[in-house]
Amino acid sequence: MRILILTLLLTGLSGCTTRMLYDTAQQTQLAECRKIADIDAQRRCIQRNSTSYDSYKAQTDTAAKP
Repeated sequence: MRILILTLLLTGLSGCTTRMLYDTAQQTQLAECRKIADIDAQRRCIQRNSTSYDSYKAQTDTAAKP
C-alpha cells in the first residue's frame, strides 16, 4: 500500500495525465495481486483490478451526473 501511495504522489508531482496516473496505480496493484500465494484469490484480485481506464472513466462520469 505504501508503494501505491508513493507511486501516486511521485506521478502526480511530475505532471502526468489522469490516464497515466490510473495506469501506474493499476500496474502497482496488479503487481501486488501477483504476490498472493492462493491462485483463486490472486485471480480475483487481478480481475477486480483490470478495469480499463476508459471503462473506469465512463463509470465515474455516469456516477457523477445528478
